Amino acid sequence: MNKTVFLVISMVPWILVGGALIYLAPAIADQLLHSETTHMWLTTLGRGGYYPKLATAVAIGMSLVGTALTIIGSKYLPSDRRIQSGK
Repeated sequence: MNKTVFLVISMVPWILVGGALIYLAPAIADQLLHSETTHMWLTTLGRGGYYPKLATAVAIGMSLVGTALTIIGSKYLPSDRRIQSGK
């Protein structure tokens, strides 16, 4: 039970990574397409306070936290699955 709860909690940083990637969609589109439309999109969003560098930092930081929590949980918490004997 403890391992299951820990792994569910360790998924929270990955949810934040997903949100950061959604927030980064305009910046990613501008980097991939290099079109006037995506550049205008970023300019307009920038006037409203769009700050993609913060989302990049959140995505990187939370992916590291999520990975670390998952590794720690898989190594130090007992498994919930019972191993069956080969009868």
